[in-house]
Amino acid sequence: MKLLNFQAVSGGAPLFGVVIMDYAVSFETLRQKAEKVRAEFTDVLSYLENLPSSEDAARELLKYGEANISSLDAGEKSLRKSADTPSNRQPASTDRFRPDAPPPWQFSGNFDKA
Repeated sequence: MKLLNFQAVSGGAPLFGVVIMDYAVSFETLRQKAEKVRAEFTDVLSYLENLPSSEDAARELLKYGEANISSLDAGEKSLRKSADTPSNRQPASTDRFRPDAPPPWQFSGNFDKA
């Protein structure tokens, strides 16, 4: 389960939700569609404060969303940008390592002084 804060294309306040297929869907949308009255959480902070019951509720909403993703209209789900995926992410100037460099634990150079 991938949780995320995101902003809808239309703007507005950040939404707390989950990734379903290639879409970001807010828990609020899933609650309304699943007709769940009780809200275990409304944002990431209340989610963390109410663990583990909030995780159970989130997984239940995720199952509903996976089964009904096609019934959500474009305003209820946001297509994730391909740049969000690690393989397509452009490196930021603050990235410590070059994206094409091997991880530091795979260093194959020579530590001996010449």
